[in-house]
Amino acid sequence: MALAKSYDFPLITLSSRALRLERETSEFSLIREEFDQQVLDLLSPYKPDICVLAGYGLIFGSEVVRRYNLLNLHPALPGGPIGTWQQVIWQLIENRAPETGTMIHLGTDELDRGPALTYFSLPLVGGYYDRLWHQIRGRTTDIIKSEEGESLPLFRKIREDLVLRESTLLLETLKTLADGRVQVSEGNVFDEKGIAIQGLCLNAQVEHFLEY
Repeated sequence: MALAKSYDFPLITLSSRALRLERETSEFSLIREEFDQQVLDLLSPYKPDICVLAGYGLIFGSEVVRRYNLLNLHPALPGGPIGTWQQVIWQLIENRAPETGTMIHLGTDELDRGPALTYFSLPLVGGYYDRLWHQIRGRTTDIIKSEEGESLPLFRKIREDLVLRESTLLLETLKTLADGRVQVSEGNVFDEKGIAIQGLCLNAQVEHFLEY
């Protein structure tokens, strides 16, 4: 917030917690429509081409999704597991997945299933990962959760490798939108030639950044 103010950017805040307290409920789903309408009212003076849900821990309803192009970062490849990042990682471990990644997709009514703009992929086999998989050989996911939980080295390694690349993916995604390599129109994603795509792979850009 201080950084935004230092650049003289408009800064608007709205507390869902305050609204829950005011309405005397702990269930956000009961006040989602009211909260969303307040968001729409506050943003009405602005006409953004793209909105980024950066660390937004709530779920917007249909009205906000229809009004704006919302970009959401989800820690899985297009078509991969849905849910929180914790749920995604446990699904990867449960399925002994050979790879994972992170995508930037359009927010829609369908949770974590909006059209992908970009993504990066990450192999979960070879080198150090092989040793981590060996540590859990013969153990079910339920046993692993009960004995080690999120302190499991494999769990931590997957999370660290994804987080290390997420901010770069977001930055590079915004660049592709700015220069027209990826375009969003009426809830669909296209390349610079206007051809519908299932996400642009940005592995080269993401890994290049990590080299420095």
